[in-house]
Amino acid sequence: MFKRLVIIVALFAAASLVSLTGCEKALFKPQETRTQYDRYQILRGRQRSMSRINEFGGDEPALSERLRPLETP
Repeated sequence: MFKRLVIIVALFAAASLVSLTGCEKALFKPQETRTQYDRYQILRGRQRSMSRINEFGGDEPALSERLRPLETP
């Protein structure tokens, strides 16, 4: 009984330790292009900002600007 309890506690401790470590660095760096369309826009001087300042002064993704068709300025 005691041996089973020790094993369960050890497994729980190991699982919680693994879940707390997580990823160390971001998948995409902010200065890197993510798609060929981003590269196309940058080469032609029409890049769109990745984020905008909201009404509370915080930073948020500029989705409406980035999802606009490429032909519109």
